[in-house]
Amino acid sequence: MGTALQSLLARSRKARRLKLLLETDAQGKPLLAVEVNGKFAANVIVTFGSSASINLEVTAHEGSHVEDHQKFISALEAATAKNPSLTDADAKSLPENLTKYATESKAYHVSSYIAEYSKTPNEFWDKGMQEADRQKAIDQHLKSSALYKITPKPGGQGPRLYETKQ
Repeated sequence: MGTALQSLLARSRKARRLKLLLETDAQGKPLLAVEVNGKFAANVIVTFGSSASINLEVTAHEGSHVEDHQKFISALEAATAKNPSLTDADAKSLPENLTKYATESKAYHVSSYIAEYSKTPNEFWDKGMQEADRQKAIDQHLKSSALYKITPKPGGQGPRLYETKQ
């Protein structure tokens, strides 16, 4: 364990979130975050499906998810610094704890902006498309895709980045 982390834990022994950030699975791999040079970094594994080509749109899409996870970890770390007895409910209620719908919608928007910039039409952008059309195409994809089955409606947005089993 790094010196900065030891110092932080020493100042706040009851900081459950820091323990959570450093929890490991059965194989000893970090679950939510890893400590790097005294800072926490989201522990995210990006995989590119065999059917998807690795191009700028796909990379930007996945990068958007990494950003969402890092923002949540940073918010969790800041919230713990403010309140060392932060509860699971507090962590789950952080605004950075996005739903599956929110993170996927954002990531598909990023992909569509890359397509627009490179003037390469895709199912989420084509020349002359208005923003409302883009959102409608993304929502339709998220609703109908077997991978997602999520909608912007309350109760239909899917799980959050951080959820625990009761």
